[in-house]
Amino acid sequence: MTTGDNTAQDERENREITQHIETLIAEEQRDEVLRAIDGWDEGDVTELLIQLPLRRARRLYDWLPADYAADVMEAMNADLRAVLIESS
Repeated sequence: MTTGDNTAQDERENREITQHIETLIAEEQRDEVLRAIDGWDEGDVTELLIQLPLRRARRLYDWLPADYAADVMEAMNADLRAVLIESS
């Protein structure tokens, strides 16, 4: 996901990335999803989780390697954290 000043193009690219990843999650393409987000920082993954439908966000979170998932959990706010773990 792009960071910094969000231009219209950045926002469009972010939407496209989010939609692509959402599709991969729906198709159970775990390895492809993890490749797509490889190198993203925890804040970017947290932003992706916010943008995804809850069911997809939970699935993505469950697919993250344990150490990375812990870092992502630490980066998210308490409300998102509670919603994600509520029924996972």
